[in-house]
This record gives sequence, structure tokens and C-alpha cells, in this order.
Amino acid sequence: ADDPTLAERGQNGTTVEEPEADYETESASAQQPHNLILFGPPGTGKTFALQPYLQDGNASLITFHPSYSYEEFVEGIRPEVLGNQITYRIRKGIFYKACMSAIQLAGYGTLADCLNDTPENRHRRLQKAPAHYLLIDEVNRANVASVFGDLITLLEADKRLGAENELWLTLPYSQERFGVPMNLFVVGTMNTTDRSIALLDIALRRRFSFREMVPDPGVLPIIDGIDLPQLLRTINERIEYLLDRDHQIGHAYLTNVTNQADLCDTFRDRIIPLLQEYFFNDWSKIQLVLGDNPSWGKEPEQRLIWVRKKYTASATTRLFGEIPESVDEIITYEINPHLHRSEYDQLPVETFIRIYQKPTL
Repeated sequence: ADDPTLAERGQNGTTVEEPEADYETESASAQQPHNLILFGPPGTGKTFALQPYLQDGNASLITFHPSYSYEEFVEGIRPEVLGNQITYRIRKGIFYKACMSAIQLAGYGTLADCLNDTPENRHRRLQKAPAHYLLIDEVNRANVASVFGDLITLLEADKRLGAENELWLTLPYSQERFGVPMNLFVVGTMNTTDRSIALLDIALRRRFSFREMVPDPGVLPIIDGIDLPQLLRTINERIEYLLDRDHQIGHAYLTNVTNQADLCDTFRDRIIPLLQEYFFNDWSKIQLVLGDNPSWGKEPEQRLIWVRKKYTASATTRLFGEIPESVDEIITYEINPHLHRSEYDQLPVETFIRIYQKPTL
């Protein structure tokens, strides 16, 4: 998850690459919510925003995936091979260990020591203790209700150890008493191309605060006469109209672009494949997003997506010997061959300028 090219999942289950963004992020505030999810489209700096927490040292990091379970997160029975014998033991998960780290920052040796203390002492020590952060990347890729299980109630700020209405429970495998300390902060990231907030478990939505991470064109420069901020704004406005705001393109896709050749690489290897993912290879809509539709007025050589062939009735008859039943007018498309073959000197700068600036007739 700390890889600068973190893979984020797309709408139909394939991966969408989120490139590293080279901009600064403010340090985490001590007044932030106990449970926070940073959400937004790919490339908006969600994972990058976790870096300040990691620099402090008091942080644990995990990336959720579809098969992640309660047994891995809290505790579970796992097999071990000793010699030729298989034995089973209870292993603690990262959430349990994060809670242990948090109470140790308050001077407790074990959770039992914390729970055996008086409520007044527990409140005082945990309130003054340094914060420990549990960072969960790709939080919506797992079944969160299943992963947290009965601990979802203990996440509430007023139900934590040291809080006014503190609660604890008995873990199912170890039969230990367990609670979530008030100095543990849970921060997750969520890619909205994978699942919108509305589809999250309602218990999760009620217990977490949500902070939207939106594309920020203002961090982008103008290169070779191409206004990258306006380019990104125009593309995202068209995507929002044709799909929704959850499928916009983040600014991190363009932060490392320094010249037209870099921009060509980015469109060929990242942005156009992302649009194919978003629109399920509906090339007519991809043309609309890039201003390559005929009505926008680009010259043919300036278009990134070309019409390869438009099948008339006579062309269809030559291909099949007849016109197949229930076949509408068929148009096939291709990526500009100069872009595909890395012949970037053959692509005029207007190829990108005309995406956001309508040609004058």
C-alpha cells in the first residue's frame, strides 16, 4: 500500500493504477475524528495523505482485500506445522495489536491491566497518551461488516476505553476481555470507482466520518502551451455528466507531466485505458470526453480516438454476404496510430489544447 503506484480497483473488478502525487499534505490534526475515511476517485492523493501518520512512527498499516476476514483482523485460530504435527493456535490480528500499542503508550502492559484499572485512572491516562493510528488502505474492498464483526460498536468514540460510556466485550476465541482505547485513531481510504458511500454498510457509515478527496487541477502547470488545469477540469466535467463524480480523474495522473511527450505517454498508458474501463469500451463516449466527436470540430489528425470504419449496408453485405438481423449501424474505432506507435512528433499540440478549447470555424 505504500507503493507509489498503488493499484486501485475499477468498476468491473480490474485494477486502476493510482500514480504517486508529488505535492505536500498537511500533518494529521490532533482534533481529527476517531474514525475517518478519505474517499474519492483514483489519483486524488488518498494514500499519499496517509504518509504523515507513518512518519510519526505510532502507526500500523494494512490493506484490505476481498478475502480479508475477522480472524486476520482481530484474532483467529491458525494452523502451524511443528515437525510432522499440525497444531492450532490463536493468533492476534493487526487491529488487536494496534489496540495493544495504543494502551502501551498510556503505560499499560496488557489490556487486562488497562481494564483492571479504575475508570478515573483509565480515562486520565488514555486521554494524555500519544495517539496510535491504524491505517486501512482500500477499506471498501473487504466486507467491512464481516471484518469488524461485533467490534463495530466499540469503535464509537463514546464507547471506547477511557470514554464516558466505555464498553468492552469477550473475544470469541481467546475469551479475553477486549476494548478499543480512546487514543487509537482509525483512518481508512476508499476508492469511489469501486463502491460509492451509499453502498457501504449503514453501521459503518454511522460510526465513521467521511472526508472527500477531490481532483485538484490547481496543482498542475501549463506545459508546452497546454493548460493542464483546464484540460483536467474539462475532462472531469464531461465524465461527471456522462457517468458521475465518483469516476473523475485525479490530478496525480498529471502531476509528473513536464512536456508533451510525457502527456502523450500518460494518455496512451493511463488515461485512455482508464476511460475504456469507465465506459466499458463505449468508444463514442470516450470520444465525447476527449473532444474527438465530429461535432466538436477537431481536425482528424488532432483526434486521439479515430473512427476506423463505418459499416454501410453494402460494406456489411460484402463482409457477410447478407445483412445480419437486428444489427444497428456499426462503427469501429482505434487509438490514433501515431500515439499508439509513440510517434509523438506527429501529434500537434492542438491534439490536447482542442480537448478543452473548441476549434473556431
